[in-house]
Amino acid sequence: MILAILVSFPEVIQLYTQYGYNEIIDVKAQYSIFFLIISTVVYQYASLFLLRLLEPVGKINLTIKYQAIGELLTLLVTGLVIYFTKSIFNTCLVMFIMNIFYCIYLYFYVRKELPFSLFMTKGFSIVQGLKIIKESFLLSISFVIEKVYEIGLNLFVAKLFSPTVLTMFSTNRVMSNASVKVSNIITIPLLPDMQKQFALKDKTGIILKMKKFWNVTSLLIVVFLVLVLPFIEPLFNIWTRGEIEYNNKLVVYMFIAIVFQNYSTIIVELMKKTNLSIEILIYNLVKVLVIICMFYFSSMNSFIEGLGLSLFVGELVSLFLISYILYKRVINFMFFKEFLKTIFPLLLFASSMLIYAEINDYYFLFVFNLVVIFLFNRKRILRYVFNL
Repeated sequence: MILAILVSFPEVIQLYTQYGYNEIIDVKAQYSIFFLIISTVVYQYASLFLLRLLEPVGKINLTIKYQAIGELLTLLVTGLVIYFTKSIFNTCLVMFIMNIFYCIYLYFYVRKELPFSLFMTKGFSIVQGLKIIKESFLLSISFVIEKVYEIGLNLFVAKLFSPTVLTMFSTNRVMSNASVKVSNIITIPLLPDMQKQFALKDKTGIILKMKKFWNVTSLLIVVFLVLVLPFIEPLFNIWTRGEIEYNNKLVVYMFIAIVFQNYSTIIVELMKKTNLSIEILIYNLVKVLVIICMFYFSSMNSFIEGLGLSLFVGELVSLFLISYILYKRVINFMFFKEFLKTIFPLLLFASSMLIYAEINDYYFLFVFNLVVIFLFNRKRILRYVFNL
């Protein structure tokens, strides 16, 4: 709440944007930012706290169901309000109201589903609250850094580049991030078993779960990205009404970043669930610092493609870092072996995308990745064909 109030002052908004005081006042940007931040806090309370309470009692399907409903509702309402009002302020206000009602509904729904009482204020203790804040401080800082990566990078783009570049960056990022939602659906059901295996020191079980996740989601995302790539430019032109020039290299670099971000998802979530807070903090800090530094150097040379390249390099560097941390702290040599086997096809995919960015030959990209997919999945493909 305090942060929302502070960053909503027009004088503060001027510091992290290129807009003047009068422009900010005219579009009611200060109120828009306040409503948007509070709306996000309310939504996070519902999705990251209330719905997660269903997981320990074996109702993880309800968690997934209502998280998906929340995402879909947010997308639908945002799109409709923007279309009919063409107002950022109205959109933020409606999102705020919607999330308040959504949170109230989930509170009473979760309260009904749980076998124990859920109260907002009963047993409230300032001392206990401060103790919990102290114990979760590193995770909280890490979460803030995560949000800088997910949302706050737009502020750096807005400050270092022109508003047109921000629109290009954010539009392409929304399009590329859509594929990560697939892996999130697969990740959540695996985590309870992995937590149990972690507690029992069943390292082999954890590695097998990770291998399963990597094989399934990496294949799905690579296939999706390769197939959807030819349609991105037409979709981009429709979305921006042809008023912003399409940058193919920017999109390609973002797509590569998505593949490595997906790969690290299962490791990051396991560390969160097992309270490896220092490790998560190091991972997030390194990733964001690498990206912001590369943003800065890209802006000095007006290198717009550098925004996508920054995400790619940041994801790749942080992936190898967190994999090494997990190898040293938790897992054994078997993890290193499976890591190399599953990361190699993704490195080939990244290489083919980099070549495609230079020669712009989609047929090469399609055939190359088709061969790679067959080589690394030939046993399963042949088994499936002969069983038909």
